[in-house]
Amino acid sequence: MERKNSQKDNFGAKNRTDGQQNRPQTSSKKSTVYSGQKGGQKSSNQQGVQKPITAYHAGIKQEDRNTSFTDQRKTRVINNGRRKSDRSKKIKGGPDLVKSRHNISTRSDFTEASGRMFSPRRAKLKMISLGGMGVMNKNMMVYEYDDPNLPNGGDIIVVDCGLGFPDAEMYGIDYLIPDITYLKGERAKKIRGVLITHGHEDHIGALPHLLPDLGMPPVFATRLTAGLIEKKLSEYKLLQGFKVSVFEPEETLRLGVFRIEPFKMSHSVPQNVGYGIHTPYGLIMHIADFKLDPTPVDGWYSDLEKIKSICDKAGGALLLAMESTDILIKGHSVSSKIVEEGFNEIFNFARGRIIIAAFASQLARIQQVFDMAQKYGRKVAISGRSMQNNIEVAFNLGFLKAPPDLIINIRDVNKYPDDRVVIISTGSQAQSRSALMRMSLGEHQQIQMKESDSVVISASPIPGNEDAIYRMMDDILRMGPKVYHDKSMSVHATGHAFYDELEQVFKLVNAKYFVPIHGDYHMLIGSRDMALKNGMSQDRVFIFEDGEILEIDDKEVKLSGRRVPVGSVMVDGLGIGDIGNIVLRDRQAMAQEGLFVVIATVDRKDGHLLTSPDIISRGFVYMRESNELINGARNEVKRVFSNMRQAWNQDWKKDIKEILKEDVSNYLYRNTKRRPMVIPVVIEV
Repeated sequence: MERKNSQKDNFGAKNRTDGQQNRPQTSSKKSTVYSGQKGGQKSSNQQGVQKPITAYHAGIKQEDRNTSFTDQRKTRVINNGRRKSDRSKKIKGGPDLVKSRHNISTRSDFTEASGRMFSPRRAKLKMISLGGMGVMNKNMMVYEYDDPNLPNGGDIIVVDCGLGFPDAEMYGIDYLIPDITYLKGERAKKIRGVLITHGHEDHIGALPHLLPDLGMPPVFATRLTAGLIEKKLSEYKLLQGFKVSVFEPEETLRLGVFRIEPFKMSHSVPQNVGYGIHTPYGLIMHIADFKLDPTPVDGWYSDLEKIKSICDKAGGALLLAMESTDILIKGHSVSSKIVEEGFNEIFNFARGRIIIAAFASQLARIQQVFDMAQKYGRKVAISGRSMQNNIEVAFNLGFLKAPPDLIINIRDVNKYPDDRVVIISTGSQAQSRSALMRMSLGEHQQIQMKESDSVVISASPIPGNEDAIYRMMDDILRMGPKVYHDKSMSVHATGHAFYDELEQVFKLVNAKYFVPIHGDYHMLIGSRDMALKNGMSQDRVFIFEDGEILEIDDKEVKLSGRRVPVGSVMVDGLGIGDIGNIVLRDRQAMAQEGLFVVIATVDRKDGHLLTSPDIISRGFVYMRESNELINGARNEVKRVFSNMRQAWNQDWKKDIKEILKEDVSNYLYRNTKRRPMVIPVVIEV
């Protein structure tokens, strides 16, 4: 049975009552076409009046993409070419907006197009994921309004720009970022802004790498999120002449044809938001990470009332894009307040140092640690660069509060009794070289584990990290400390909604179409099943993965069947994208099978061996115990040179390395059933 929806099947047929842009309607009357004349004046050959689809289409002449729709048509330029409008003015030629400082448009010299507001080919709204759909990382969603009659062919907004963590087989890779080939070149000129939901790395981590390739488009975020982003950009020297635009959830943003209404959503990092995105075809509700926490530590409640208000004023939501992370867990997630109970118990009974590992972005959790330390008379030391950076930003912006003498330098920990110290560290996911990982290996410069220590892992494992975390826990336990984690005590509360919460928001929005986002493929399927169980027909739920295109126009919503380039760009140290599949495969081979180097010194003139070949084995066999195998490899090298000596010439020398590699590799496989990476080195004398 199909659900009732206040929105009609013909998308543009229902007028909005909140001043939102009207969409084109088929009428017996001749429509007004808005040209490049100011104030949306109609052409002399037109009779009838039709309200423009958006202020963007009203024919208001602009100097460039940064001009706001204000009464004076002029605004003051602020950093990065963005402008600050007179917030008391009403925008002419378009809908009434909540007062906002952020109105970015493009030049709009609109010409007649067959008596319609759209171009001869129907304008399309495209929803394209460059990360986060089917694999839960690198979150990046593109909303593209494609119309050739608009400057640069239309408008694009991007929601989030995150990184991903490498698989265990990606040896040496620090992290992954989205492939943005689709957005480069001419299409980058269409980008009106990058909207960030919150400050987690899988939503902001790729910004320093990708913004320069996109021409440094404006970035919009809440105050704390903006602070975290700017700290990250400063490390890459990208803040010269650039500043993240800060908005409040009560504001409305105008970015090209898009009108965006942010709303608060509770999460494990403060100041998380969702977005109501008004488009020429209807309202899209984009809700990434969230939970419905009745008692959030930071007081940032999920604003369900505003969500309902946005949808009601728009006459109903066209599409809901909502996260799927914990859809498979029935019930309701626990409040972050419950963590205080677990911390209280640990602080009460611990007789030595307390070491708490958490995500560097879990600022509410860090505040809970500060509060507990004050209560029990302990000093707090911080270990981990990202943790130190985020705490610094949060203190500067007023999101963390603690007495000046509470925090001590990590180098001074040993100056205090063990039962008067708490250490907050990175490493909850057993990341290589993180603070807790170095402690577990006995490699931390200041902290050596003691049997009296209590170690708290205040985070749940990211899928794929479980084995590394359990190995780290085992190493710590072997040293004697107690280890507490979310399975043994209430030391962590997820920031993601469980099934009942997701279902509640799904019913509240009551959208015509549904797109599960932010999840592995089985999570997306779980969200689809939830929607079907609640009466949505299967043809209105779209499961698609990174690179696929969902198209929306005034007739239908459908998957186009086309794909854009997507993938993971690997970051290794300072190298971005220079590590490809071949290099990764070589690293995997070395890690799994080892390395076997053959060094042959030959006469430059005739190619005969001058000395017995040298062999180096690393990670393959222990040479002192494998004399027979090593001597056999030397003989194999001698055989190759002996057979080919008569054919020695310049062309043959180019092929000798490949011949040696193949023959020695086959010899080793015959004798060991393993294939190490064989590297032949030919030295001519």
